[in-house]
Amino acid sequence: MYNHYHRKGYSMNEMFTLFTIDFPPDRGGVGRMYEALACALAPQLRVYAPLPKNENDTELPFSIVRQPLLAEAGLLKWRKLFWVLLLNKEKGREHELFIAGQVLPIGTALWAASFFKHIRYAVFVHGMDITVAAKVVRRRWLIRRILKRADVVLAANQFIEKKVIALGISRNKIAVIYPIVEVESSREQKEEARERLHVGHGYALLTICRLVERKGVQLVIDALETVWKVLPEVTYYVIGKGSFEEQLKKFASKTSHPDRIVFLGEVDDRTARSWRIAADIFILTPLTLKNGDTEGVGIALLEASAAGLPVIGSRHGGVPEGMEDGVSGSLIAEEDTKALGEQILSLLQNAGKRRAMGSAGQQLVKNRFGQERVVNTFLSAVKKND
Repeated sequence: MYNHYHRKGYSMNEMFTLFTIDFPPDRGGVGRMYEALACALAPQLRVYAPLPKNENDTELPFSIVRQPLLAEAGLLKWRKLFWVLLLNKEKGREHELFIAGQVLPIGTALWAASFFKHIRYAVFVHGMDITVAAKVVRRRWLIRRILKRADVVLAANQFIEKKVIALGISRNKIAVIYPIVEVESSREQKEEARERLHVGHGYALLTICRLVERKGVQLVIDALETVWKVLPEVTYYVIGKGSFEEQLKKFASKTSHPDRIVFLGEVDDRTARSWRIAADIFILTPLTLKNGDTEGVGIALLEASAAGLPVIGSRHGGVPEGMEDGVSGSLIAEEDTKALGEQILSLLQNAGKRRAMGSAGQQLVKNRFGQERVVNTFLSAVKKND
């Protein structure tokens, strides 16, 4: 887990409250990002998140309040949080910074409340907030107003930062806040992990993600036919669940080696770590859907790099920010299954290159996504716009 620590130059009296509808036990990347940030900023940051409670809530180093944040029915679902903000009269937290985990609808409540009460607020912006919601004229108008009135806008990556600037938001009030990912040492060796997970002696490709169309797992399945012509002993392991799972299984059943595509479902964090140790390459090749939905940096990709795995990604959204093409892994154009197959073969046939890319990926994670770097960027942004 992530440790909190004393940060020189910043008052320990500064307080933050994060309101978010994405938080564990939901296993999505946004929720995990917020949990890591809250751990790093504890005890200065507390979290308001919806039910159900997580089994380890009481063990967390920060305060977490579990309650419904949105009204269950009717218009203006954000009205519930709006009244929580307006009626809040806590002593000693008059100058804290409220943080919206989502522009809509959490940011709407903070924005509306700021007209009736002195509220300092920041807003996190992720992909769908800008690439999908902002395409609707009414929502675009509202998003722009929310962000312009905010003290600081926290963009999930540089790709999103550019989208926010395109809305007319000043660059000076935007900070890019990446997810925190730490390089963790593991006593488990590769061969031990492979034996425990029954991987065998062939090559192992790995993807960990929600099984939705945007993640591009179907592209990897298509590319495998090219790979199997040269290396038939390659097996592709997929961890995750989602609405596109049945379609993916149908795609897999029609390949020449359906037994070499293994869907593992959801696994716990310890098992996921073992799979990253056991695998030879991690692949995340998302694609842009017709509605414009895009991928962020990809915490699963960063965790793979942190484990020393070479990664293959697509030039899509924030993915290129999580790797260095030709150094920590390989980038391909969106939906280019031919190039994907070629890159998989190139890496599998060169163990030295895989090791070098894995080491470079670990260094990249330390330098760009380490706890100290991310927390100091966050605190600097908040202080600059205080």
